[in-house]
Amino acid sequence: APAAPAVAGAGPEVQIMIPSVPQGQALGLNLSEENLIITGFADPVAMSYGFQVGDRIMALNGMLVAHQDDFVLHLQMARERNAAFGEPLVFGIYRHPGGYAAEAVADSHDLKLWIGTWEYQDESHDTGRHLYKIRKDPDGSLIFEQALPDGQGVIGVLQHHVGDDAMTANLHLKGGEPHGVARIRLGGKGVLVSNFEAQGGGGFGEDIYARRVAEKATKKSRGRMC
Repeated sequence: APAAPAVAGAGPEVQIMIPSVPQGQALGLNLSEENLIITGFADPVAMSYGFQVGDRIMALNGMLVAHQDDFVLHLQMARERNAAFGEPLVFGIYRHPGGYAAEAVADSHDLKLWIGTWEYQDESHDTGRHLYKIRKDPDGSLIFEQALPDGQGVIGVLQHHVGDDAMTANLHLKGGEPHGVARIRLGGKGVLVSNFEAQGGGGFGEDIYARRVAEKATKKSRGRMC
């Protein structure tokens, strides 16, 4: 039987050592692409390694990792060396002293602060403004909706990421085609700050500040996304 994983450190810096991972078996971690924070587990075996929701992966086998591309590359190298030479996988973890829980993150954002119709300046549109809407679905999900310049609508489910103060939504056209990613955070009383990344990557664009508008004042308009 393989040796048991080892966890060292009481936080906030923790080291997790995994002696071996069976070939072809995934680690089973759900990670935030932006900051490598563990948001959940695709396989319960990942919890047995010592990982916790809210852990942020900072290094792998001594190599710093800052985003998903780094992590995937170094994980592949580490697994190859593990298979060839028996070298363990050693993860450097930042673990918040107070601990994170998905419920705590959700509770920190009162849904009433998000739900509504939001307006921002858009000089490319003849009205000089544009709108998007955030609503609560019957199942409790927060839904982002907006119209594109050609009249098509985009929609996505907003999701919290553990340890992050923003929500993100993978946007799709009404026909199901992917359109990009919207990232939205609270910017103060009655203000949301959004960024948009087009499908195919390239990074998030500039901050766009939107203010809530009264429902009676909202009309469907067109302009650039987010």
